[in-house]
Amino acid sequence: MAATRKSAKRRAAKKGASAKRPSSKKQPARKSTSKRRAKKAAAPRTISLKRRAKRGLKAARGGLDSVLQAGEKTWETLRSTTVNVMEGVKETFAGDQGESSRRSNTR
Repeated sequence: MAATRKSAKRRAAKKGASAKRPSSKKQPARKSTSKRRAKKAAAPRTISLKRRAKRGLKAARGGLDSVLQAGEKTWETLRSTTVNVMEGVKETFAGDQGESSRRSNTR
């Protein structure tokens, strides 16, 4: 039985006090990568993001252009309709005035 007993030299693991410390206090002795190298590594990602953003912006502008075009057509139609109605009202009033003036002359 003595062979299976645990060794008395083993002790409990230390508490990880160093793990609780914020990483800002412990900084590496030297930078792992240079700024230029880091920029080159990040470049493909930023390029793809910019390309995607450009596509989205182009699509949004296209949608905006179509809305503006539709609005322009609607405005022109509204304006022409309003002009036609106004001319009709003027003709109606002009006709009424002519009739009323004739009536007053005949009396």
